[in-house]
Amino acid sequence: MSITSGDHTVTGGILQVDAVTDGKGVFLRRSALGAGNIPTATVTLRFSGSYTPASTNYEVIGIEMVHVPQGSFTVGDGSTSATFSTNSFGTSNSSATPFTISSEAGIVQDGLRNSFSMLLVIMPSVEHFQKDLMPFIV
Repeated sequence: MSITSGDHTVTGGILQVDAVTDGKGVFLRRSALGAGNIPTATVTLRFSGSYTPASTNYEVIGIEMVHVPQGSFTVGDGSTSATFSTNSFGTSNSSATPFTISSEAGIVQDGLRNSFSMLLVIMPSVEHFQKDLMPFIV
């Protein structure tokens, strides 16, 4: 697969394709900050070198990932309302204060949204993932 991002395309203008240096895949991500669903888009990937499509098997695997910045950061919508939106995190159900993540340690937090008990896990190791991208499990 081409290691040049410009060789790959995606329709719709919401997503962009980032190639990886080993040519073993790509990352699809939003091209700008945003929230909510993404409409169906067509992704076209360019392969480098020669290959025979009839004798080659391909497997498409999607893993949802998030960008995790270096250092402390907060998650939450910063709303002044105590009512959480669908895509929000906070310190309690009665406060709209965003939740601060200050280390790579796992976090167990009850009541992140709408009185549901949830386990929030941020995995500390990024050796197998592109820099600054890692799985985010809720």
